[in-house]
Amino acid sequence: LTRSDAGQYAEAETHLSQAEQIYRELGERVTLGRLVVHRSRLYIARAEFARAKVALEQVLPAIRAQENQRAEGWAYVYLGEICGVGLGRHQEADDYFNQAIATAPKTGDLRHEAYTLCSQGLNALHAGDFARADQLLGQSLELGRTVGGPVAIGRALRGLGMLAQARG
Repeated sequence: LTRSDAGQYAEAETHLSQAEQIYRELGERVTLGRLVVHRSRLYIARAEFARAKVALEQVLPAIRAQENQRAEGWAYVYLGEICGVGLGRHQEADDYFNQAIATAPKTGDLRHEAYTLCSQGLNALHAGDFARADQLLGQSLELGRTVGGPVAIGRALRGLGMLAQARG
């Protein structure tokens, strides 16, 4: 994934494919499901939103069946990002973000919740609901500070900066 974050998409996709093949041969379905969630992140980074949505929708039933709340929560967040910022379907995105928030306590990962709140806030910003964006991004920032997550703090501050710019 660090290759994807650095824009090295072909190399990231090659590594993901190799890992998927290994775990498919081992019959390790839990890890395979997580890898599909990571693959969708690669598709999002390349703005292949429809492809990312299909991949997540196909793997989500298996993730639920395995009761892998962490992967399920991330799948909902990425589906929200795809629908909102990617496809402009803000209400559908909000529904996914709400499912991610409902899943967050089961994972015990407050950084996941902070990320979700930030993504939901960015969705509200893109939908033009500045008051809601301000509330959600503020919650994300506060939670990021509580858990000491520099990435969560940075994302929330970036979102609040975008909101300030949108407000003029």
